[in-house]
Amino acid sequence: MLRACILICGLLLGAISVDAQDMAIAPQFEDARPFHAGVGRVKLNGVWGLVDRAGRMVVLPQYEQIRPGSEGIFAVNRGEPSLWSYIDATGKPLHDSSMKEARPFFKGWAAVVPYGTEWSLIKPSGARVAREGWTEIAGWDPPFAIVKSDGTWRVIHIGDFGFVNEVVNLSQEAAFVSEQEITSASAPLNRKFVLTSPAGQTIGQLYSPGHEPGLYLTFAMPTPHEGGVGFYPKVGAVGDGLVPVQFDDGTWAYFHLDRQQFVWERGYEGARAFHEGLAAFQQNGLWGYINRGGEVVVTPKYTRAYDFYAGYATMRQGDERGFLQVDAGGKISEYLAPQFEDVFRFQEGLAPVKIDGKWGYIGDGKTPDVDLRQSPIETLIPADP
Repeated sequence: MLRACILICGLLLGAISVDAQDMAIAPQFEDARPFHAGVGRVKLNGVWGLVDRAGRMVVLPQYEQIRPGSEGIFAVNRGEPSLWSYIDATGKPLHDSSMKEARPFFKGWAAVVPYGTEWSLIKPSGARVAREGWTEIAGWDPPFAIVKSDGTWRVIHIGDFGFVNEVVNLSQEAAFVSEQEITSASAPLNRKFVLTSPAGQTIGQLYSPGHEPGLYLTFAMPTPHEGGVGFYPKVGAVGDGLVPVQFDDGTWAYFHLDRQQFVWERGYEGARAFHEGLAAFQQNGLWGYINRGGEVVVTPKYTRAYDFYAGYATMRQGDERGFLQVDAGGKISEYLAPQFEDVFRFQEGLAPVKIDGKWGYIGDGKTPDVDLRQSPIETLIPADP
């Protein structure tokens, strides 16, 4: 009934309100997070477990922490700060190893601290790269990772069988070009990453000149002043080839990486990265959306607005949260009016929402009713034998 009501009422009346009894999974949890691999992270009695789409507990609450799932794998901790491990979506351990730190997997590898204080990269099997000993790992995008050792940020290449070769010394290259020390770096994505120095932030990218082997570091943004490298107070993530950039006066604009120029008007009070062809921006204290042509597609009216994922975005009006949706023609409308105490984004057709202090899940109207409805929580947790 809920799915049909959403589809019909949404067409006739626009955004709707939702009663707690009409949730996909009824509000009953102390906390909840987006679904991944068919399960959602939920908290009961102070500990975390995994729940399926029908509201059944796949992994009983027992973990102090469960980190966001990736590639069907979750990093879990039972309360010991130095005892992390990985499980799959059914709760089965991946291997017998335990670690002092464990991050989500990305494209077959995850950053971990197996022992001591040094970081490594690990495969789901537990196999580690051939060379380790980094004090930090900013991120990994095959076959490159950005790591820190001996106080210096480096780009490394991980080849077949986990063999590691250094590609670029970021601090050395940056000092050579800009006379600025690199103090931190973001995860690489398509060979592009955010670099931070005492002068501010910029976008660095790896490139090959074509006529000689090897990769080199270049800076993808011009300076706001004459000469030098373009460092700005804040630089956002790259999305759809555009980067939100803050100027010294606090205003924001978007830089087009391919055109190597700022586009549209400068003067946004706030700007988020592009996602699915849309970006949230702030004007006169309120948030709206623009498309990749710089056209305003949602006039600023929200207290806060966030990125689109799978056709939906979360927003806030005052203290209440709701959801926006975009149709195939690019038209944005309110899917669920602001009414929730808190929310997280839709993933796999479900989104966590908070009502009267409890968390449950709302559906996106595209999933079958039969697998979404559930009975009270007492039926979800089996009694002790």
